[in-house]
Amino acid sequence: MEYPKFVVEKTNDGQYMFNLYSQGNGAIIANSERFITKKACLQGIIAVIRDAPSAAIEALTA
Repeated sequence: MEYPKFVVEKTNDGQYMFNLYSQGNGAIIANSERFITKKACLQGIIAVIRDAPSAAIEALTA
């Protein structure tokens, strides 16, 4: 398997979600909400790819 990558899965209740696997060790570094359609799930991946490079980091810990 090549990393990093997004993997779309169908959940037990028939919805879709994705996991993002890291380049370094292939661990899951992000997972999505559940989507009713596969198309909506793929649109969620596109939104992450588009928005992540400019996302701010907000630390809520001391």
